[in-house]
Parts: sequence; C-alpha cells; structure tokens
Amino acid sequence: MNMRYFVTVVLFIASMTGAKAKNNISVDYTEESELVSVIAHLAKVPGYIWPEEQAGVIDYFHQVDSTFAPYSNHPIMAFVADSLVKQGFGYHVPVAIALRLKLKNGKLHYNTDLEPDFNHYYRGITPQHEKKLIALLEDFYKKAHFHSFFKKNQPLYNACKQAMQQLVDKIDLDWYKSFFGPINNISFHIYLGLLNGPGNYAIPQKTKDGSEIKNAFMGCADRNATGDIYYGEAYTLPVIIHEFNHSFCNPLNEEFWDDIKDKMIAFYNQNASFYAQQAYGDPLTVANEMFVEACVMRYLATHPVQFTQESIQKIKKIYQMQNASDEEIVAGYYETQIKIREVYKKFFMIRDIMKALEEREANMVSYPTMRDFMPKYVEAINAYQEK
Repeated sequence: MNMRYFVTVVLFIASMTGAKAKNNISVDYTEESELVSVIAHLAKVPGYIWPEEQAGVIDYFHQVDSTFAPYSNHPIMAFVADSLVKQGFGYHVPVAIALRLKLKNGKLHYNTDLEPDFNHYYRGITPQHEKKLIALLEDFYKKAHFHSFFKKNQPLYNACKQAMQQLVDKIDLDWYKSFFGPINNISFHIYLGLLNGPGNYAIPQKTKDGSEIKNAFMGCADRNATGDIYYGEAYTLPVIIHEFNHSFCNPLNEEFWDDIKDKMIAFYNQNASFYAQQAYGDPLTVANEMFVEACVMRYLATHPVQFTQESIQKIKKIYQMQNASDEEIVAGYYETQIKIREVYKKFFMIRDIMKALEEREANMVSYPTMRDFMPKYVEAINAYQEK
C-alpha cells in the first residue's frame, strides 16, 4: 500500500457556489477542478487512479468511466499521458491548474486576481503546454457534454457538502494565530474532488493585492452501511490540519534550508527508496512533511477528537489494528498517531520536532511567531541522533 495516503481519507463537498463554515472557512466543489480531475483519471495520471478498496465512493469512479468511455480517444488523453505526465503533471498539479481557471459559457479563463507564478507554479507545466491543455479541455468539455454530467451529480456533491460541513465547523483557526503567528490578510479554503481518491494537497495561492489563500484540496468521501456519505472526525480533521499546515511550514523550511540541508540529506539517504515510493522525492519534501506532521500532533494535543463506531472501525481497518478493542483505539489514539508517522512513514525525527515545538509553546513571549522560533527548530534538527 502506498503509505503516503495511509492516513489520508477525506472530504468532499459540492456546491458550485460553495459554503461558509462558522469559522469562515469556505468549502467548494468546482466544475473546473472536476473537469481537470476527470481528464486526469481517464488519462491514468498518478493520483487519480485507485484500487477499489481505496477509491472511497467507487460508484462515482465507475460512472465517470462509463459516461466518458466514448471519448477515450479524444486528443487530450494522448497529450496528457505522453507530454504532461513526463513533466510532473500528477498529484497536486492538475488541481493546482484547475484552481487558476474559471468556466464561462464553455470557455476557460484565468483568474486574473491571482499572482500567475506564485509558489513555483510553472514547475508543473510550461506556459505553452498550459495553453494547449486549456484549448483541449474546452473541446472535451463541449463534445463530451461535461456540464450535463456535472449537473446530474449535484445531489451527490451536495450530500458530501452537508456531511463535511460538520467537520469544517470544528476547525480552530485561532490555533493558527497562536501557533504560527498573525494570519491577517489570509483566507482558508477547502476544495474537494472525488477522483482524488485518498489523496489530499496543499495548494497555496496569492492575489495581486498581496492577500494569501491557504487552499486544502481534499480527496474522497466514504459511504456508511446505509450508503450515506460520511467522514470520520478522528481520521479526517488531522488531514485537513495537515494540508493547511503545509502553507505555513513549507516556506519556513525553505527559508532555513541551508541551515538544515546537510542533516536532512543524510537523514533522507538512509531511506531514499522508501521515501521516493511515497512520492517524497527529495530531502526538502521529507523535511516539510515531518514539520507539518509534528504541528498536526501539537494541534491534536489540545483538540481532542470525537469518535463514532463507524470511525473506530475505519481506524482499525486503515491502521491495521483489527485486534484492538474499541476502548484501546480511543485511549491510545494520540500515541498511535505518532507511531503511524514514525513506523509507516519513517518520520523518525517527529518526536524531537514535537519536543522543540512544546518548548516554544511554553515560551510564547520569547517566540511570538514560528519564524522567531526557527533557530531553535534548526538546532533540534541538527541535534537529532538515530535511535
């Protein structure tokens, strides 16, 4: 099993207009992102094809396959498979492209409010290929009657939205203010896509007026025993926090990379082939993931999650803990979460990073923002010794 997605399940929502949670986190399921995701799925792009047991709402996958089978030879398929995938068009890249686009009367337009190359956007696609992709997307959209497909599935999208809204309302944005520093001029958004399967991505954006948008693009929902869409808080909320954390942690690691680079390269090389299989293709990516996950654990330390019987059974399945009692699952949840990251992801530094973060939380006057604390974080990374 690809352990990158072992703990990743999750959300979906669906309204073309989006919804505002109590904490002002907007949630959207957009036609633009679904159009690009459908193409990625049909072209067998990494991150959009899943075994049945991981797909979540597998009937939706089947519906996409059957609906668009007559268009399997559309030129966009060969272009994506033969040209774009080789340049890194997979996982977060397709939906990152989609979040820059707006459909109007069957035509795709750029959102001109966004900085065009923020966060190294054109590492995933060249401007020339992006232009060709947009033209082919518009042609597919028209010939395959995509809008009719999207409208037909509104009841499913809306069911997902209603189930997810309950979790979104529980996210504590005040924690981000206290943990990372001021979040003025920052907005938080969740976008959803069934065809992401269990994959989830952080896709930060920046507007031309300087505002920052922290996007979490979240993957599939589950169906319960009666066929209704549901999301287990115990395994869903940590993933949302994880994706939002990337937008804070990654820039800090990049800024201080020269100070931890040697240590992280040595750490990475000890398990390089394993990390590569998880799509963690370089030492910086692993550093980012460990930092993000350590921060997730600090959130969970002060925000206990709620359990349902369905979520307990799901945890037993995805964490391979079928022999544990329900009581053991609940009581050992926090420690289990740490061990999952240590054992299955080989993030062996995570406890050291968590300990350093606890030191900061105990000395907020001295370290009012996470950036103020980064020299101490650097010390913790470089002091790490293999256990």
